[in-house]
Amino acid sequence: MGHRILIIGNGSIAARHAKLLHKNNQQIYIYRHRSGLRIPDFAKLHEDLNDIKKFAAAFICSPTDTHLEYADKLLTLGL
Repeated sequence: MGHRILIIGNGSIAARHAKLLHKNNQQIYIYRHRSGLRIPDFAKLHEDLNDIKKFAAAFICSPTDTHLEYADKLLTLGL
């Protein structure tokens, strides 16, 4: 099994990245700001953005106006 990859967001771009990464045998985890949104069957839900030590990389696929906030958070936490 490949690396653990965190995808922040749950829209069409997030789904596209998740699908491609899954095809390349990566372990997909989804962080979503809003509850109730469906995640792909092959992905796992990751609810604590402060716990990111287990991830090799993260894709920020949230709305554009949140990118800087998430990038700052990930950099502060060492990813």
